Amino acid sequence: MVLSNSWSCYRRQPEDVDIGSYRNSINHPFNARVASVVQGGTPIVFAAGNCGNPCPDMRCGVNDRGPGNSIWGANSVEEVLTVTAVDLSRERIAYASQGPGILYQEKPDIAAFAHFQGYFPVDPGTSTAAPVAAGAVALILSAEPNRSAKEVFNVLKSTAKKQGTPGWDGDLGFGLIDCEAALAMLKN
Repeated sequence: MVLSNSWSCYRRQPEDVDIGSYRNSINHPFNARVASVVQGGTPIVFAAGNCGNPCPDMRCGVNDRGPGNSIWGANSVEEVLTVTAVDLSRERIAYASQGPGILYQEKPDIAAFAHFQGYFPVDPGTSTAAPVAAGAVALILSAEPNRSAKEVFNVLKSTAKKQGTPGWDGDLGFGLIDCEAALAMLKN
């Protein structure tokens, strides 16, 4: 079982400004529960959100857009796999949320494809990219059922591909998911 979450929050509510809120506390009941479910063995994949620059969704709060402001709450829990979106040319979609995350800095973790013809003529956003990545997690676990969520997530991050400087960045995380490379690494 893999839990895929194609949702995020667009704007903070006034009560979310406090320390201990959903936005910025791992101790918030929902965030703590999400972390414990993954630690218990169930992989959870989250969409990064659609509040990135230069074209954030118009519902995004003024202070909830762009790098360092747009991945928060459960989407930025360290234990989950947070997925941003790229188009078929492997470019970050202009509204995909950007890290660093609020709860854990290295968010998003990876990128996956969106803006392709699927259920709709164009399936958009990180809400499409997250289930693409969740499918890769499920495929890996079907081949390697004794692997933990953490192991699978780490191998997906270490085998992800991107142009330019290797390592993590706030736009693409560790890069575009490469399921074939991840499976090969686990087999070895």
